[in-house]
Amino acid sequence: GFKKKDMPTVTNDSTSTHFYDNPNFKRGHPELLVNLKRLTVSNKARLEAGLEVNVRLGREGMGGFLKRKISSTPSPLPSKNQ
Repeated sequence: GFKKKDMPTVTNDSTSTHFYDNPNFKRGHPELLVNLKRLTVSNKARLEAGLEVNVRLGREGMGGFLKRKISSTPSPLPSKNQ
């Protein structure tokens, strides 16, 4: 998941800005997005038990969601030669 970066926060009056990082979220690399998953309490327990977890990929049509199954190991990255 996304991890909060240890950086000074930028404050503007009563608001502050926090920065988060994930190695699978990089500009120009949409192939990495398949490795992102929302780690809820129940999803974390299922992954630790070695079970598959269904995650929503995005909207399809009129509000339906595509789903894919994830496991505790990330998908391999495609080689640069492909």
